[in-house]
Amino acid sequence: MTPSLRRSLAAARGFATLSLAALLAAAGCASSAGQQQSASANSAMAVQPAITVDGDIAEWPADSAVAADEHYIYFRFSVENEQFTLQGAPQTLAIMIDADADATTGKRVDLGRAAALGVDLEVLFSPSKAMGGTGRGVAIWAVDETGGRTPLSSTDYDFLFSPTYASTWYEARITRTPDFAGPLPIAGMLSDGEVRGTIATLDDMGGVDAWADPFTIDLGPVCESGRRQFRADIPARPAGAVRVMSYNVLRSAPASNPQPFKRIFDAVQPDVILLQEWDEGGAAAVQSWFTANVPAERGWNIRHLQGAGVAVVSRYPIDPLFEQPVTTSEGNRPVRVAGAKIATPAGVMTAASVHLKCCGTKGSSEDLRRMDEARAINAAFGKASDQANAQLRIIGGDLNLVGSRPPLDLLRAGIDIDGSDMAVVNPGVLGDRSFYTWWEDGNEFSPGRLDYLVVSDSGAQVVNAFVLDTTRMSEESLARCGLDKSDCAASDHRPMVVDLIAR
Repeated sequence: MTPSLRRSLAAARGFATLSLAALLAAAGCASSAGQQQSASANSAMAVQPAITVDGDIAEWPADSAVAADEHYIYFRFSVENEQFTLQGAPQTLAIMIDADADATTGKRVDLGRAAALGVDLEVLFSPSKAMGGTGRGVAIWAVDETGGRTPLSSTDYDFLFSPTYASTWYEARITRTPDFAGPLPIAGMLSDGEVRGTIATLDDMGGVDAWADPFTIDLGPVCESGRRQFRADIPARPAGAVRVMSYNVLRSAPASNPQPFKRIFDAVQPDVILLQEWDEGGAAAVQSWFTANVPAERGWNIRHLQGAGVAVVSRYPIDPLFEQPVTTSEGNRPVRVAGAKIATPAGVMTAASVHLKCCGTKGSSEDLRRMDEARAINAAFGKASDQANAQLRIIGGDLNLVGSRPPLDLLRAGIDIDGSDMAVVNPGVLGDRSFYTWWEDGNEFSPGRLDYLVVSDSGAQVVNAFVLDTTRMSEESLARCGLDKSDCAASDHRPMVVDLIAR
């Protein structure tokens, strides 16, 4: 079904078509590791590939933009001819859900001849101050018949969307088994039956400005076991592979809270670690911490950029990669990047840990600064890697990709061994169908993918790639790995891991 545009008062404001279509879905608990049973509104039941919230909509059927299983409802949507950062947008975008398909419950929203909804649940991107927001981030509200709102936790509702940067298409999901449901009706979304809704843009006072064709989705029973916990163990490192981890450790947190990080490093067993936000004590303190907490047969080797919090930590011998600190071409400002040339058993590796400028939106000064920093790293890393004749090349870290995508592409442009772009590694969260690397409970920003790895795919093969989040793992998996459920909450970032084998 191809949606038609529904417009109301603000046609001149520049927000064009909201693309949305509907899909009927029903699935049992067994589908959590398999496929979703889905059917379009005008077709017979069909098997649909499982939706992964990664910002890539390739697995979606061409005419579908809503799907569900026993755990989540999934959405994909687009604002035609517009690209902006959803959590820092010029206008509020809303996912409006009539959770029980009953127009007499929830806030009545009249979409003209299209439909009348009783909206019980709203997910608002960049909610205005008049709506109780700050103009940025994500807010989730239960809504009653009077329009009164009850704030809900994005953590309780396991809400995710991707990508965090400005894009043509977005994907999102919201759980059907929240830890705290709030005053939502039980029928439909939280049990089984029909759910209706739309995706709309709102004016500053919360009035509907433009909307997509409303959807109706018939949900099968919710999974009775509640929030999904994954029986997923950490993959073993293949023979001949070099295991690399990238990890933003939140303001030198291992120094004051060593045990969660010790358990994570012991469980993952990385050979090379790209660290961000560890500045306390400098290189000597980082080396001392690893020697005391994560013993290695030949000890640990460190390259650390003092004052920038970035470091490369290696079980193998290392040499400096950059002859002098990397600075931007605009303003000659220092860039947070630490580099090392590493003598691995698989061959010479060049590795860089990076931490780009934070904050901002598409086209902001922060976004432009990230681009400038990415260009500087690209030039310095490419030159040094060529001089080292490195077959294994990897750059990783916190790119703070909350504005636009170009910083990622500028970082990797033309510096693979064969002169092509380095490849973006796509590590999903271990056991889950989602891509995020940052999560902070209670933050106005929802979880998202801020951290990236790029590798020389002409010189190396990616064998395993994953993001570790202990809060997702079952008790059995945690016990086998020697981890605690709260370990990954020691930082607001999750560790990314990749296994590389030389071609």
